[in-house]
Amino acid sequence: MTNQQPASGTATGLPDQVRGMKKTTVDTPSGSYSFYRESDADLATTEGRIDWFCAHFEVEPPMLTYDPDEPNAVLLTDELLEWVKIEGASIDWLFTGAVSGALAAYREKYRITPQKAKWTKIVGEFDDTEKRIISAGLSLVLDAGADMDAVMQQVAAQVGEYRKTRAEA
Repeated sequence: MTNQQPASGTATGLPDQVRGMKKTTVDTPSGSYSFYRESDADLATTEGRIDWFCAHFEVEPPMLTYDPDEPNAVLLTDELLEWVKIEGASIDWLFTGAVSGALAAYREKYRITPQKAKWTKIVGEFDDTEKRIISAGLSLVLDAGADMDAVMQQVAAQVGEYRKTRAEA
């Protein structure tokens, strides 16, 4: 028979301290936010990583099932796998402490490819008014189904006229 028990604590109304982890609050101009430092957590165990994740993201912990032959080994159950999916947790990190999978996913989503870098440079050369003109043109194409070539000709003409009047000022 397996041993089932909830991971420690609940996320709702978390106290300033959870299993030795102290809540840190940072005030910024856009507001304040709180978090639990990784250095305060037991990140050497699956339970410790789950505790930190739940405290940090203020989510309810999953029900954990332990292997009867290895009482300290958390079993990967359907319920735990569902919790991982719902909460967006990295299963690699939770079970092994490995961060390579999470880093690879982050890198894939946010790294700037040479193509993105080229477009970022091009777009960065436009001022806010020029960006609004281009955005309005793209909206006509995407939202209203306007002809791309015709719209881009109009956009080029509007940007050219704007630059001419800006240079004369």
